[in-house]
Amino acid sequence: MNILDIATSGVATSILDAIKQYFPPDLSPEKRENIRLAAEAVEAQRARDTAAAQIEADRVLNERIASLEGTASDLKAVPVLGAAMLFLRGAQRPCWGYGTLWIDYHVFAGSIQITDPTLTSAFWTINALVAGFLFGERAVMNVLPLVQQMLVARKQP
Repeated sequence: MNILDIATSGVATSILDAIKQYFPPDLSPEKRENIRLAAEAVEAQRARDTAAAQIEADRVLNERIASLEGTASDLKAVPVLGAAMLFLRGAQRPCWGYGTLWIDYHVFAGSIQITDPTLTSAFWTINALVAGFLFGERAVMNVLPLVQQMLVARKQP
C-alpha cells in the first residue's frame, strides 16, 4: 500500500483493480503502469479538490459567524460595555470549567448529595458538555465507556 492509497482510502487502486480485467491481453507492463499512474493522479487531484473545498467551506462559515455574531474589534468600539463584554466572553470557559470542577469535587467527596433524578441528570449533562467543550468530543467519547464501567462498579456492593 503506498502513501496515496492511505491519503485517498485506496480508491484509485480499487478502480484500477476493477478495470484490469478489461485490459487487452497484449498490453505492455509499461502501459499498465501508465494507466495506474493516471488513475492515481486523478484520485490525488480529487483529494486536493476535496481539501480545497473543505478549506473554502470553513472560511465561508467563519465569515458568516463573524458577520452574524460580530468580532472582538466590534466590541472594542463600544466604550465601557465593550471591554466588559470582552472580559465576560473570555471568562466563560474558565468559569464553567472551574465551576464544574468545584461541583464535581463536592459531589464526589460527599459534601453535596444529589438525590433528585432530574438534578442527577443535569449534573451529568453539565459534566459532559463542559468536558466536551474543554477536551473535545473525541476525548470525551473515548473516556465515556470507562466512566460507565466505573459507575456500574460503584453501584455494585
